[in-house]
Amino acid sequence: MKKLKHFKKALFMAALFAVSQIALGQDKNVDNEQPFSPPPTPPVLSNAEHTITSSGVSFYPNPCKETLNITLADDECSQSDVLTIYNITGKLVWQRVVNQQSCINISEFVTGVYIINCRGKSYKFQKV
Repeated sequence: MKKLKHFKKALFMAALFAVSQIALGQDKNVDNEQPFSPPPTPPVLSNAEHTITSSGVSFYPNPCKETLNITLADDECSQSDVLTIYNITGKLVWQRVVNQQSCINISEFVTGVYIINCRGKSYKFQKV
């Protein structure tokens, strides 16, 4: 009787151990996994060297405090490049014809997210 108790206990422990190995995700491929590898480096939102470029329009820094620099590509620059800035609610806050290189003084803007529209494309920037 005592041997039967020990056998049942040993059988239960072996079954529990086997189930715990499966529940913890340990299988025959465990040697190939790298569970403690570091996560990928997140992208930087922006700094003075980082520009957002698309369709020949680039602007920096983002986020910015006082001046937003806008650059239009040479081959696409024309006299009719109108740049508009809207606040997050859609209200027009700034509109001008811009040159190839332009600086916009945004120091009077309220802190928040703004949308730039130029050449049929929209971009976001943040005033801090």
